Amino acid sequence: MNTNTEEEISCRICRDETRPLVTPCLCAGSIAYVHNPCLETWVQTRNCTLCEVCKVEYSRSSSQLRPLN
Repeated sequence: MNTNTEEEISCRICRDETRPLVTPCLCAGSIAYVHNPCLETWVQTRNCTLCEVCKVEYSRSSSQLRPLN
């Protein structure tokens, strides 16, 4: 059985683990984490601010984003 450890947590868009990650929606587990720049590019490309998984609008202001500790 595979469990998430800090080494395995990566951005769900680019899969990079080295930059700060945030959780901008209500998704849980490994799909919860993204880099803010990746999220901005994703939202602009899709022209949609709703998460395609949990259907919640992404929190995009820095005061609303929850950083990964």
